Amino acid sequence: MIHFLLTNLQFLLTFSLKYRRIEKDDVMKQKQTDPWRMVGVASTIGFEIFAFILSGAWLGKRLDAHFSTNHVWLAVCLIGGLLLGLVSAVFSLITMTKD
Repeated sequence: MIHFLLTNLQFLLTFSLKYRRIEKDDVMKQKQTDPWRMVGVASTIGFEIFAFILSGAWLGKRLDAHFSTNHVWLAVCLIGGLLLGLVSAVFSLITMTKD
């Protein structure tokens, strides 16, 4: 009786592990070819760049108003926001495609 239970348990564990491996491979293939995933990655990257540029513009306008400069800080912060947005987008792309 114990031998029968151990044999069935071993069969169930082997089947479960094989099924999980197949399922994981299918999920990985699906992630690589899923067009909605690519749309999500592209929109995330675009939003990150946009948000950093917008934040840079807001900060630049505030600094120009505070220091009474003629759009100097606006230009500096816009370029800084663009660069930070691109760096953030690269790190996000690396993180998202690592899966």
